Amino acid sequence: MKTNNRSNTSEVRAEQVTKDGTTTVLPETIYLGVDLHKASITITRIIEHSTPQPGQKFTWDKFWVFMQKQTTLSKKVYAVYEAGAFGFWAARKLKAMGIECFVVHPEKLDPQHKRVQTDKLDSRHLADKLQRYVLGNKRAMVAVYVPTEAEEQQRLESRHREAWSKRSGPSNGGERVCCWARGSFKPTVGGKNRPGRSLPAAYAPNWKRL
Repeated sequence: MKTNNRSNTSEVRAEQVTKDGTTTVLPETIYLGVDLHKASITITRIIEHSTPQPGQKFTWDKFWVFMQKQTTLSKKVYAVYEAGAFGFWAARKLKAMGIECFVVHPEKLDPQHKRVQTDKLDSRHLADKLQRYVLGNKRAMVAVYVPTEAEEQQRLESRHREAWSKRSGPSNGGERVCCWARGSFKPTVGGKNRPGRSLPAAYAPNWKRL
């Protein structure tokens, strides 16, 4: 079986930092552009002022392992992802790991208007914007406030309670987004989330009352 032995030179240098531990100096900064999806996550990494590395795709479990490792490879690690269905729980978890994580308003990430959009291009654009922002160009991106867990829960409950009150028929879209925003991707019977059944426990009582 053929294995992929290719590795970026920046990756090799960073790995050597923790192995020899003598004369090699840790890079000052690592910038990570993160494109989140339910099935996978794509990351583009920039080490200091080097060329952006090719985007890498991870499962959620491997994503956390990779992100934690970055904190051992540089003095400071920055990350950014777009606000959306996944909420802010990922940003809080990354912050707890020691990573300074920004969340930005979603936008069409095609600055050169090539009309080609992929996860790898999206993560690269995010990494580029993050690097410029950290280096002083505050117009490079617009970071949004990352609420506490309690604040986010209150927002979600209010938002989805209002949405459900306007619906005359069943729908699982709002429940699905609610789960994602809390970091829950558990499958449910028939592929559908039912009110008060497969949602996080904190939300179940509120859905039952609607």
